[in-house]
Amino acid sequence: MATRLKHATLLDKSGKTVYNSEAALQNKVTLLYFSAEWCPPCKMFTPLVKQFYEKAKAKNEKIEIIFVVFTKGIWFFFLERYFWLNF
Repeated sequence: MATRLKHATLLDKSGKTVYNSEAALQNKVTLLYFSAEWCPPCKMFTPLVKQFYEKAKAKNEKIEIIFVVFTKGIWFFFLERYFWLNF
């Protein structure tokens, strides 16, 4: 996945561009998470994703979840609520 995303624009938690996304994701399981703030099932599922991510990180699993959005405004909306995501 790192190679496939090497030309993608990724933002970190602070909203800054990750310029070397290939290196940041190298040797990590990378999950792409598609969600929307208007979607009730998404709102119910996102806390489960958070729980999964926190458990994996506590076990020192090499994992990252990339939250895929279509606008930066929506990304910030979710970032305020789900600050645990790295990308």
